[in-house]
Amino acid sequence: MKRIILAACLVMLFSCTVYGQELSEELADVVARFSGRITVGEAIEVEDFTLVPLIRLRVLAGESRPGALLNWSAAGLELEPVAMVVIREGELEVFPLNGHAFPALFPLPEPEPEPELSEEEQAELFQKGLRYLQEGEAVEARNIFESLLLYRPECADTHAFLGWAYADLADRASELEQKIEYGMDAFREFSWALEIDPDNPYALTARGYARLVVPPPLGGADLAKEDFTRALDKDSSNVEARLGLAQVYVSQGDEEKAREHYRIILEMDPDNERAGKGLRRLEEGEGE
Repeated sequence: MKRIILAACLVMLFSCTVYGQELSEELADVVARFSGRITVGEAIEVEDFTLVPLIRLRVLAGESRPGALLNWSAAGLELEPVAMVVIREGELEVFPLNGHAFPALFPLPEPEPEPELSEEEQAELFQKGLRYLQEGEAVEARNIFESLLLYRPECADTHAFLGWAYADLADRASELEQKIEYGMDAFREFSWALEIDPDNPYALTARGYARLVVPPPLGGADLAKEDFTRALDKDSSNVEARLGLAQVYVSQGDEEKAREHYRIILEMDPDNERAGKGLRRLEEGEGE
């Protein structure tokens, strides 16, 4: 069927014959939507479809336009197929021929359904996504968490870590447009996670870091501080949230509270490099 319709369209596109004909009221309304002089091509019957090409006729005032599909320079004419009207059981559907018509007229076959994953396989995939995040492989992490949402759309943790991946992509993007796009994707996932679980510590922590780099009203140090504090209220051993809170206090000039949080982290994890470096910077700055 698709091959037959495609062949009919190709005949229309490369046929040199254009017809004017009396139009039905519905078809006349369709023609009126297009600018310029529109000519209705010969109807083509294909199984239970009727295909009616609409073609724009231009009179050339010199050379033809670059990229014109059909032109007869000697005759001073140029023909541009602009749409295909598909009529089936009296109903009209219009497909503009602007480079996006063929996917609409000839949809790709439905993809094969993804194989079902057991709960154990989902858990393994989730851990793999976390490893990718820790290793800085944000694209791979994003792909994994997006695929997991097919199985667990109401899982706040999955939305939260997908937001982490998008935030990482935003941080690494070189183009401002990409930064904005990924940043909005990250905030969307954090919002989903917190709608499912308002106290989700991963989403609160991740959104806190995002708010640190986004100016008010969406971000800023005060909003970031609120998220980190809520995350620590939920789990006081959340090192990432405590590191973020220390960073907030540094940005606000409250170095004593920043030191306090860095020291708490080092008590829990003596080898934590970020806390060690943060504390050293504050101590060195105090001696300058």
